[in-house]
Amino acid sequence: MTYLQERDDQRTGGVGSAELTQLRRQLRNAIRSGHIAAVDHTGVEIGVPAARVWLDAERLTTQWLPWITPRAADDHVWDPPDLGEHVLVLAPSGDLAAAWILGSVSSAGQAPAERRGGLWLRQQKDGATISYDRHAHQLRVSIPGDILIEAEGSMTLRGRIIDLNP
Repeated sequence: MTYLQERDDQRTGGVGSAELTQLRRQLRNAIRSGHIAAVDHTGVEIGVPAARVWLDAERLTTQWLPWITPRAADDHVWDPPDLGEHVLVLAPSGDLAAAWILGSVSSAGQAPAERRGGLWLRQQKDGATISYDRHAHQLRVSIPGDILIEAEGSMTLRGRIIDLNP
């Protein structure tokens, strides 16, 4: 039979019970902030694409952790994190070995070109952008290279005015 005797600062010099210490560690590890230190795009390391995160406050690198994605079943979204990207790590049980990379954190040094309400923007490092402005009702695609559009069926382009090579 095990009995838990609560400890206090006066009797133990500030050392709490083992259970309380474990609970504090779990709560402290539930959400951590860090930067992507390595990326395994192929899933060789743990069977799924994963990354290692440098945890700034702890000054340590995590094991390989999967990143959370919006879709990963019949439909997929592929958007791996970049090296150095500021991310959050989520460990619901407090065990960093069983954590996930939750997502990116905006930072001043990595701000998008435009920041305003009503704008959806996808901006790539090479300057390619896809945006939709719901106030202007305008979809804009700007690519520094080529565009390939493929269809197994027919393709229709409709508009009040269509300019080809204006």
